[in-house]
Amino acid sequence: MADSHNPHLPHEHDENPLTHGELEDVDGHPVKDSGSLNPVAPFAGGDIGELGTGAPRTLWGDAFRRLRRNKLAMIGLVWLMIVVIGTFSADLWVPTYFADPYTPAFDSLEPPSFPAHPFGTDKLGRDVFSRVVYGGQISLTVGIVAVSISLFIGLIMGALSGYYSGLTDSLIMRTADVFFAFPYILFAIALMAVFRSSGSEFGKSFWPVFIAIGILGWPSIARVFRSSILTVRENEYIDAARAMGAGDLRIMFRHIMPNAIAPIIVYGTMSVGGAILSEAALSFLGMGVQPPEPSWGLMLSEAKSLMFAAPWLTLWPGVAILTTVLSFVLMGDGMRDALDVKMKD
Repeated sequence: MADSHNPHLPHEHDENPLTHGELEDVDGHPVKDSGSLNPVAPFAGGDIGELGTGAPRTLWGDAFRRLRRNKLAMIGLVWLMIVVIGTFSADLWVPTYFADPYTPAFDSLEPPSFPAHPFGTDKLGRDVFSRVVYGGQISLTVGIVAVSISLFIGLIMGALSGYYSGLTDSLIMRTADVFFAFPYILFAIALMAVFRSSGSEFGKSFWPVFIAIGILGWPSIARVFRSSILTVRENEYIDAARAMGAGDLRIMFRHIMPNAIAPIIVYGTMSVGGAILSEAALSFLGMGVQPPEPSWGLMLSEAKSLMFAAPWLTLWPGVAILTTVLSFVLMGDGMRDALDVKMKD
C-alpha cells in the first residue's frame, strides 16, 4: 500500500522547518518567525540575579573614584586631616603633654629636646611646638573664612555677570578690573590700616584679616564662575527650562550652578592655601595677627633676627606653612583632574 503523504505532516526524512528559522501556516506556506528577527543576546554579566543591582554612575561618583587613585592628592588629604584634627583638638592634649603656648615658663632659646620641647623654645621661653600647633588654628581659620567670603561675593557677582551679560556684565567685570589693578599685598595692607585705625575691638580682632583677604579674592572667583556659566547657559536644557516657564532664579540655582560649580570647587581648594600665605605675609609685616597670638607668619617675623642663632624658630613655622599650602595645592590639582569629564577611568 503506497504511503499517503500528508503535506501538513512532515515525513521523518524531511528537514525540520525550524532549522531554517521558518514556520508553516495551515496551508503549508512558509511564514517568518517574528522572534527570529530580534534575537536576544545571551547575558554575559554572570548570575541573572545581578541584573538591576548595579548603582548608576554619576559625575561626582566617577570623580571620587579618580581622586582616590591620585596618590599625591591622597597624601595631601591625609596631611590636611592630620593638621586639622591636631590643631583644632589642641586644647585636649597640648597643654597637658607639652606646654601652654602663651606662658613663658622655660629658659629662652632652648634647642629642640624630645620629649619636653621637640621644637625648642623662643626668646621669651615659650614652647615652639605648642605655638606652631595653636598657630595652625589661626592660619586654617583665616584661610577657610577668607575663602568663604571670597566665594560668597564671587559666586553672586559671577552668576549675575555670566547670566545677564550686557550692562550688568560690563559693570561687574570693570569693577573686578579695578581690584586687579592694585597690588594684592599693598591693597591688603591699606585695608588693614583702615580697620586698625579705628582703635575698636573689631580692629584688634581677627575679622579685619578675614575681610581684607576675602574682599581681595572675589574678582578671580567671579571671572572663573562667569566663564563657566557662559558655557553652560548655551545648552539646550536651559532653553527647555525657560520654555517651560522656569524663572531666572530657578534656572540659575537648579540648572546652571550645579553644572558650573566644578571649577569653583577646584579654585576654592587652591585658594585656601593662597589665603594662608597672605595671612602669613600680613602677619610677617606686622599688619595681620597681633602678639601674643601664635600665628605662623607672626612667628617668622619674631624670629627673623635670630635666624642663624636659633634656626629652629624659623624652621618649624616655615615647614608648617610649606606642607599645609602644598597639601591644598595637591588636593586642588587632584580635584581638577578628577572633575575633568574627559579623563578616562
